[in-house]
Amino acid sequence: MNRPFDPHKYIDQALKEGHHLLSILNKIQDKLHYIPREIIDELYSKGPYSYSNIHELISFYSGFRVKPAGKYRIQVCIGTACHVKNAQGLFRDFKKHLDIMPQEDTDPERLF
Repeated sequence: MNRPFDPHKYIDQALKEGHHLLSILNKIQDKLHYIPREIIDELYSKGPYSYSNIHELISFYSGFRVKPAGKYRIQVCIGTACHVKNAQGLFRDFKKHLDIMPQEDTDPERLF
């Protein structure tokens, strides 16, 4: 029987076992699809990390999110070569098809 992921218990166990901050953040991101503010606060208060250490790591890796995201991630290249091939149009079409509001990056059901 699978129990729901409890990030607070996971943090306690990971810190006790000496896991690196990056692996802790990866696991939380994998399970929750983002890093909630309360988790950042908890890592700061329980672990040997400063807020700047945590935020530097989260902001360095583009896959980390600090606001709720969808379960599935769709990525569209928007580099120069992709731009020439209408990547922005494809990106816009994905958002429209999935009912993602212009100012948002996740659909209302938080699937995509």
